[in-house]
This record gives sequence, C-alpha cells and structure tokens, in this order.
Amino acid sequence: MAIVVKSAFANTCIAVICLGAIAVMLAENRDQEKEQNRREQREFEIELLQETYFPYLYNKINRDHFGGQLPTDVLVSWADLRSNADCGGCGGITDYDSGRPAIRINTDKVKTEKSLRELMQHEMCHVAVFEAGAKNERDPHGPQWQACMNRFE
Repeated sequence: MAIVVKSAFANTCIAVICLGAIAVMLAENRDQEKEQNRREQREFEIELLQETYFPYLYNKINRDHFGGQLPTDVLVSWADLRSNADCGGCGGITDYDSGRPAIRINTDKVKTEKSLRELMQHEMCHVAVFEAGAKNERDPHGPQWQACMNRFE
C-alpha cells in the first residue's frame, strides 16, 4: 500500500509540475501575442500618420498660430533625410531650392501625431522668419526663429 501511495504521490507531483510548465508556456505565448498585437497596432498608427493630409495640417497651424500670414502654396512632403548633409539626422528641413519654401519631414523621426505637429511648427517658423526678411540670418535657430517658436508655448 505504501508503494501505491508513493507512486500516486509521485505521479501527482509530476502532473502538477507539467501543468505548471504548460501554464507558463501559455502565459509566455499570450505575452508574445500581446506584444505582436502592440507592434502591429503601432505600425498601423505610423502608417496612418504618414498618410496625414499635409496641406490641411499646414493651413490649420498657419491659421491658428500665424493668422494665415504664411504662404499657402508651401509644399510639405515626407522625405528620407538620413543622408542629407544639411540635416544631420534632423526631423525636418525647409528649403527654397525651387524658389519657394518646401518643407520635408523626415519619415524616421516622426512617430506620433504630436511629433509631426511639433516638427511642422518648427519648420513653419523657418518659413515665417524667411518671409519676414531674415533670408541671410546666419543662425537658422536665432532670435527671430526662437521668438516665432514662443507662440506655441
């Protein structure tokens, strides 16, 4: 009888250990699935963000913070700025290569709607300073640009 009890006890212990191991594996799988779902959701959000209608955002910021005084024909687009020597890993850049302002937003730097809006504000201050006649200002983030950025605080 003692052997049967010991055997039953041993079998029960083995069963409990196996059930515990199965529970741990199921929990790990559930955590991996949750993490995968979070990654997929984040990728979806970034995709939506990258499809933002730039003229709408530009015109809204222009209206709300610049009284509609900035040019309305500013081209705003996504760009891969990683290899741009003028940018150096920046979030965006404003250039006048075509004779009118063009804002290019770095696809690698924008991960949220808030970061996109802040980058647009930053670049729009470059447009405002340029349009105000500071075309030859040595420091692109000098006093006029800083004063412009204060409107967003």
